[in-house]
Amino acid sequence: MISKANYEKLMWWVAKFHSIFSTAWPKPGEPALAGASTFIGTNLFKTLENGLACIEEAIDESDENDSGKEIKHFWTAFKALFVAVSMRDRNEKSQQIDFALNLLYFASGVFYHRLEELSFVHPDLDKDFIRIKSFSELVKLCRWPTKTENVKAVYSSLIGEMMACAQDLN
Repeated sequence: MISKANYEKLMWWVAKFHSIFSTAWPKPGEPALAGASTFIGTNLFKTLENGLACIEEAIDESDENDSGKEIKHFWTAFKALFVAVSMRDRNEKSQQIDFALNLLYFASGVFYHRLEELSFVHPDLDKDFIRIKSFSELVKLCRWPTKTENVKAVYSSLIGEMMACAQDLN
């Protein structure tokens, strides 16, 4: 059994990243929002790139416990996908890039929900106007096709999804 840790700062940064990301997230099935590659290289995208370092610092500062390896493994896959997306041409209209950006949006939300399960404290997001959709709402909005019986199962499956997607983009 994994003991709970203090992931409040990490959760806050992940929630902030997820909230910012929702601005340019290519909502599946909405043709007007397809072609999200135009988001790559913008100031908003650069803000997210800067946020990667803040999240990584919060991971490094987090209580080291049984869940630390799990979090670092997930983060490695997430960051690899983000970097692969950032290397793409912003003028390239591609379903693959839209899928990757949807995957990043979904993964950041699932990451928050997994941290919530692993932490004994939670940040007060309301005071910062940061919103995280419920897990079931996130699955529905992102049209996630795989089994979604619980956060941990989806969280674990996302590592392979993100690594495969990053490899396809490279």
